Amino acid sequence: MTTSYGNLNFHHYDDKNDILIEEVLLKGYTILHEVLTPPEISKLKTSILGIYEKQELHFSNYQLTKINDLNMARCLLKYDFKLFSQLAFNKLVLDLVKRLINQKFILGLQNGIINLGDNHNQSNWHRDLPYQNFVCNEIISLNALWALDNFTDINGGTCILPYSTHFNTTPSQEFINNHFIQPNLNAGDVLIFNSMLLHKAGINNTTNPRVSINHQYIRPFIQPQYKFHKMPEIIKHVMDDEQKSILGFNFKDAIDDIEWRQYKLDKIEHA
Repeated sequence: MTTSYGNLNFHHYDDKNDILIEEVLLKGYTILHEVLTPPEISKLKTSILGIYEKQELHFSNYQLTKINDLNMARCLLKYDFKLFSQLAFNKLVLDLVKRLINQKFILGLQNGIINLGDNHNQSNWHRDLPYQNFVCNEIISLNALWALDNFTDINGGTCILPYSTHFNTTPSQEFINNHFIQPNLNAGDVLIFNSMLLHKAGINNTTNPRVSINHQYIRPFIQPQYKFHKMPEIIKHVMDDEQKSILGFNFKDAIDDIEWRQYKLDKIEHA
């Protein structure tokens, strides 16, 4: 039993998700454990590596290096909707996203990250709303980072600075060095974090790649990285209303006045 003095009101939990919600609201992150099985993990990793090989046919290694986009399998839903929609629409994740964003939201991106072994490059500390340093009373963007390999301090697991969602400036390097953590994740775990949390990838000092899949769920006023609702490879699939909404079908942007009015008219007539 918790003891205290003074007029203190403690949070009371109605279900296990309440604990996870509070962790994200206060610390900026939480972890879902054992969401994927070993066979699912193996299938996802194989698919990501194959997709990246296909994407290298369009942009050379030189070009990807030039734009600092090596070892990133982008827009996974476009290449295997059936497989990767299971992650994008995962109920455990979406239950948290709905309660934390507490507004309409869309999927802004879904990318496979291949962190190669013996690669001593390390990303810089950043927020996943780039160049934005502000404190927001409400969560406007959430990341769901799916670990397909174990995340450790040896293989460059993600480093995070807890509570940095409450800072509107970036702390000193000394402060970061003293207070950052590198949570260990098992393959199949999902790291859920506020996109305004300062974080970076660590250095992979092993000989094996560390693979993960990053999702970013955003409020619709934020520009998504991809417009899933305009991709023929995605439009052809059968989805329910919630899934269509998450992929942006209800938040289309118009080229001009005619398209805007036609969209509003179609929406009313098909309601």
